[in-house]
Amino acid sequence: MRRAGFSAIELVIAMFIMTVVMLASVPNLRSYRESVRLQRGTDVVTNAVADARARSRSENISVIVEYRTATNEVAVIDDTNGNGQIDVGERVEVHAIGAGLTLAQTSFTNDQLIFDDHGTAQAGGSIFLTGAEGLPPKRCRVSTGTGHVQVRGVSAVGDEN
Repeated sequence: MRRAGFSAIELVIAMFIMTVVMLASVPNLRSYRESVRLQRGTDVVTNAVADARARSRSENISVIVEYRTATNEVAVIDDTNGNGQIDVGERVEVHAIGAGLTLAQTSFTNDQLIFDDHGTAQAGGSIFLTGAEGLPPKRCRVSTGTGHVQVRGVSAVGDEN
Protein backbone atom coordinates (compact mmCIF):
# COMPACT_ATOMS: atom_id res chain seq x y z
CA MET A 1 0.00 0.00 0.00
CA ARG A 2 1.43 3.39 -1.07
CA ARG A 3 0.93 6.50 1.03
CA ALA A 4 0.08 9.89 -0.47
CA GLY A 5 2.72 12.63 -0.23
CA PHE A 6 6.40 13.11 -0.97
CA SER A 7 9.43 11.44 0.46
CA ALA A 8 12.23 13.48 2.05
CA ILE A 9 14.51 12.72 -0.90
CA GLU A 10 11.92 13.98 -3.38
CA LEU A 11 11.55 17.23 -1.40
CA VAL A 12 15.33 17.75 -1.24
CA ILE A 13 15.65 17.19 -5.00
CA ALA A 14 12.81 19.64 -5.71
CA MET A 15 14.37 22.28 -3.45
CA PHE A 16 17.77 21.76 -5.09
CA ILE A 17 16.25 22.30 -8.56
CA MET A 18 14.42 25.45 -7.40
CA THR A 19 17.66 26.81 -5.88
CA VAL A 20 19.57 26.25 -9.13
CA VAL A 21 16.86 27.99 -11.15
CA MET A 22 16.78 30.96 -8.75
CA LEU A 23 20.58 31.33 -8.75
CA ALA A 24 20.62 31.25 -12.54
CA SER A 25 18.06 34.06 -12.74
CA VAL A 26 19.82 36.48 -10.34
CA PRO A 27 22.41 37.76 -12.88
CA ASN A 28 19.64 38.33 -15.42
CA LEU A 29 17.61 40.35 -12.92
CA ARG A 30 20.66 42.44 -12.03
CA SER A 31 21.42 43.11 -15.70
CA TYR A 32 17.78 44.01 -16.35
CA ARG A 33 17.76 46.42 -13.40
CA GLU A 34 20.91 48.15 -14.67
CA SER A 35 19.56 48.46 -18.22
CA VAL A 36 16.34 50.02 -16.86
CA ARG A 37 18.42 52.46 -14.81
CA LEU A 38 20.39 53.46 -17.92
CA GLN A 39 17.14 53.92 -19.86
CA ARG A 40 15.79 56.21 -17.12
CA GLY A 41 18.94 58.33 -17.32
CA THR A 42 18.55 58.50 -21.08
CA ASP A 43 14.96 59.62 -20.57
CA VAL A 44 16.16 62.48 -18.33
CA VAL A 45 18.47 63.67 -21.12
CA THR A 46 15.88 63.39 -23.90
CA ASN A 47 13.11 64.96 -21.81
CA ALA A 48 15.37 67.93 -20.97
CA VAL A 49 15.98 68.51 -24.69
CA ALA A 50 12.26 68.25 -25.53
CA ASP A 51 11.35 70.57 -22.64
CA ALA A 52 13.96 73.16 -23.68
CA ARG A 53 12.82 73.13 -27.31
CA ALA A 54 9.15 73.47 -26.37
CA ARG A 55 9.87 76.24 -23.87
CA SER A 56 11.98 78.23 -26.33
CA ARG A 57 9.20 78.08 -28.92
CA SER A 58 6.30 78.81 -26.58
CA GLU A 59 7.99 81.61 -24.62
CA ASN A 60 10.07 83.03 -27.51
CA ILE A 61 13.29 82.92 -25.50
CA SER A 62 16.66 81.27 -25.90
CA VAL A 63 16.99 78.14 -23.76
CA ILE A 64 20.25 76.40 -22.91
CA VAL A 65 20.60 72.73 -22.06
CA GLU A 66 23.82 72.40 -20.10
CA TYR A 67 25.35 68.95 -19.60
CA ARG A 68 27.27 68.95 -16.32
CA THR A 69 29.57 65.94 -16.62
CA ALA A 70 31.33 66.67 -13.32
CA THR A 71 28.09 66.32 -11.32
CA ASN A 72 26.07 64.04 -13.66
CA GLU A 73 23.32 66.62 -14.09
CA VAL A 74 21.43 68.26 -16.92
CA ALA A 75 20.40 71.89 -16.44
CA VAL A 76 17.73 73.65 -18.49
CA ILE A 77 18.30 77.41 -18.38
CA ASP A 78 15.95 80.14 -19.61
CA ASP A 79 18.40 82.56 -21.25
CA THR A 80 15.90 85.42 -21.37
CA ASN A 81 18.45 88.01 -22.50
CA GLY A 82 20.07 85.67 -25.05
CA ASN A 83 23.65 86.20 -23.86
CA GLY A 84 24.46 82.48 -23.52
CA GLN A 85 25.13 82.70 -19.78
CA ILE A 86 23.26 82.09 -16.56
CA ASP A 87 22.27 85.46 -15.13
CA VAL A 88 20.51 86.40 -11.91
CA GLY A 89 16.76 85.96 -12.26
CA GLU A 90 16.90 83.43 -15.11
CA ARG A 91 15.11 80.15 -14.37
CA VAL A 92 17.37 77.12 -13.99
CA GLU A 93 16.04 73.58 -13.63
CA VAL A 94 18.58 70.92 -12.70
CA HIS A 95 17.90 67.22 -13.30
CA ALA A 96 20.13 64.45 -11.93
CA ILE A 97 20.60 61.59 -14.37
CA GLY A 98 20.45 59.00 -11.60
CA ALA A 99 22.58 57.04 -9.19
CA GLY A 100 25.04 54.62 -10.71
CA LEU A 101 25.10 56.43 -14.06
CA THR A 102 27.75 58.65 -15.59
CA LEU A 103 27.25 61.51 -18.01
CA ALA A 104 30.47 60.51 -19.74
CA GLN A 105 30.91 63.22 -22.37
CA THR A 106 29.22 65.42 -24.95
CA SER A 107 30.25 66.73 -28.34
CA PHE A 108 28.66 70.16 -27.74
CA THR A 109 30.79 73.28 -27.41
CA ASN A 110 31.10 74.02 -23.68
CA ASP A 111 28.75 71.05 -23.09
CA GLN A 112 25.79 73.28 -24.03
CA LEU A 113 22.94 72.76 -26.47
CA ILE A 114 21.29 76.08 -27.29
CA PHE A 115 17.80 76.59 -28.68
CA ASP A 116 17.07 80.03 -30.11
CA ASP A 117 13.79 81.86 -29.51
CA HIS A 118 12.16 79.91 -32.38
CA GLY A 119 13.02 76.48 -30.96
CA THR A 120 15.87 75.84 -33.41
CA ALA A 121 18.89 73.93 -32.13
CA GLN A 122 21.97 76.00 -32.96
CA ALA A 123 24.18 72.90 -33.29
CA GLY A 124 23.70 69.17 -33.15
CA GLY A 125 25.77 66.77 -31.13
CA SER A 126 25.85 63.73 -28.91
CA ILE A 127 25.62 62.96 -25.22
CA PHE A 128 27.05 59.68 -23.91
CA LEU A 129 25.78 57.93 -20.78
CA THR A 130 27.36 54.92 -19.13
CA GLY A 131 25.97 52.57 -16.53
CA ALA A 132 27.20 49.44 -14.83
CA GLU A 133 30.31 47.71 -16.12
CA GLY A 134 29.56 45.40 -19.01
CA LEU A 135 26.49 47.36 -20.09
CA PRO A 136 26.95 49.14 -23.44
CA PRO A 137 26.80 52.95 -23.21
CA LYS A 138 23.93 54.94 -24.68
CA ARG A 139 24.29 57.82 -27.10
CA CYS A 140 21.66 60.54 -27.36
CA ARG A 141 22.17 62.33 -30.66
CA VAL A 142 20.52 65.73 -31.13
CA SER A 143 19.92 66.98 -34.67
CA THR A 144 20.89 70.49 -35.70
CA GLY A 145 17.84 72.66 -36.34
CA THR A 146 15.03 70.37 -35.29
CA GLY A 147 16.46 69.29 -31.94
CA HIS A 148 15.17 65.78 -32.62
CA VAL A 149 16.82 63.24 -30.27
CA GLN A 150 17.78 59.76 -31.39
CA VAL A 151 18.94 57.24 -28.77
CA ARG A 152 20.93 54.10 -29.40
CA GLY A 153 23.43 51.83 -27.75
CA VAL A 154 27.05 52.10 -28.86
CA SER A 155 30.09 49.91 -28.34
CA ALA A 156 32.14 52.67 -26.68
CA VAL A 157 31.85 56.25 -25.46
CA GLY A 158 32.59 58.60 -28.33
CA ASP A 159 31.51 56.04 -30.95
CA GLU A 160 29.63 58.04 -33.59
CA ASN A 161 28.64 55.04 -35.76
